[in-house]
Amino acid sequence: MNLLPMKYYIVVADQKSITRAAEELHITQQTLSAHMAALEKELKCQLFQRRPKFELTYEGRVFYRYCQSYQRLSASMEDEFRDINSGQGGLLRLGIAYTRGRVLLPRIIPAFNKLYPKVQVRVKERSNEEMVNMLIEDELDVVIGRVMSDVPELSYKELYHAQTMLYLCGGLINPFKLDAFVHTRDLRLLADCPFLLGQPFGGDPQAPEHRQDHPLAGLLEKSNIQPPIIFRCGNIQTLLELCADGMGACFSPDVLATTLPEEKRRRLTAVPMGEPFTISIAWKNKPYVSKLVTTFRDVCAAETVNLRRKLHLD
Repeated sequence: MNLLPMKYYIVVADQKSITRAAEELHITQQTLSAHMAALEKELKCQLFQRRPKFELTYEGRVFYRYCQSYQRLSASMEDEFRDINSGQGGLLRLGIAYTRGRVLLPRIIPAFNKLYPKVQVRVKERSNEEMVNMLIEDELDVVIGRVMSDVPELSYKELYHAQTMLYLCGGLINPFKLDAFVHTRDLRLLADCPFLLGQPFGGDPQAPEHRQDHPLAGLLEKSNIQPPIIFRCGNIQTLLELCADGMGACFSPDVLATTLPEEKRRRLTAVPMGEPFTISIAWKNKPYVSKLVTTFRDVCAAETVNLRRKLHLD
């Protein structure tokens, strides 16, 4: 069977419309309809009905599953032969949060570039949930972040364990209170301390992606305190800069605080909060995983170990 009509059928099924599918595929509606009619003739069944609304038949749903399988195999075959025949060129699409990328990529990209000097790495900066969905939909090749390990479509490799810290600059609170907080981690001691907090995604602090990206969301509320929140921002680097200037306390994963100059880091008191969490690299399960992906994965693993040793975080 010709694979092209199968690719067309996936678009028709996803768009639930011949017209919209033809527009997406940049072919005429008549051409697409002819391909669909030829498929139905070859399979000797009706794949979908248009009225009263567009809907796949039982046979159409079965065929859709086979089309997806063929498409995955076709993509894997293309990757493998590209590896066999290429001069190590190509494109690697990476998803990573901005601040995490600012810490990790200056080490990872040069090391990867030495192995694949002709490969372009293109970065997308999104929330963890968005990046995982893009990876599943083949819009990304790899993702670095707090990737949950219960997504069956993906494979993972742990890169490092991170610890969220509460950073405070001297002079924010009474030195005796600060010393007591360092030893007890009782946030009630900071009830009058100004805070700098992250911006919830979509403005909703209860959204799943907010809880995923911010493991201590709600910790202040659980401590039954309402400290003055003087600034909110989605960029942790900005929060840390203001924190080092004495504006307020802020939460940040330990490795991200290394974006600060050494002179500013020395001003801060860092107190571990919550449980450690894992930063991983994830890629989509395929019959064949390209050498670009496996090499990038291995470079990430080696460089993150070296980075944390250099920063004395392990």
